[in-house]
Amino acid sequence: QANIRHPEAGGYHQIMSSDFVVDLSTPSGPKRFAVQVKTSPDLMDSRTVEKLEIERRYWKRKGIPWYLITEKQMPPIVMANLDLFYSARVQSESLEILFQSLPIYVEVLANNPNARLSDVGMMVDHSYSLEPGTSLARLRALAALRALTFDISIPWIKLVSQDLQVVEDIALLRASYAANQ
Repeated sequence: QANIRHPEAGGYHQIMSSDFVVDLSTPSGPKRFAVQVKTSPDLMDSRTVEKLEIERRYWKRKGIPWYLITEKQMPPIVMANLDLFYSARVQSESLEILFQSLPIYVEVLANNPNARLSDVGMMVDHSYSLEPGTSLARLRALAALRALTFDISIPWIKLVSQDLQVVEDIALLRASYAANQ
């Protein structure tokens, strides 16, 4: 359409993705929008700009608002949380282990509503004889996978158990990740 070449590797079109698809609950009903985050220097590359245009057109066809933001437009706390979760998306554990462990974390979080997440992690690590830090990494990964949600404007290290919510339809979330593997 716009004479923009779709990204390819080995003669095959590559799947493109947005950094975030955000679902919000608002007084007027649910809202969804897509967000692509780039650093300012990335926008100096013409091929990057072409790929952003492909992405923008995709979301426009779907009727979903699309936003491009840079580090200059993001509050520092939000950027720090996003950096933390971006790295957590590449976890070493399988999705199945993460989702199977979710009920354990939900129970410990519910029973300790004012506990810091690092303390929750230590409790679960100790109770299940896990390597120190395993549970905190799993909590981060579950948040990165959107199984656990929270107000992203609060620093992750300051969150307590009651700040986390479990996604309502965990089965649907699991299925969506399984379909993409």
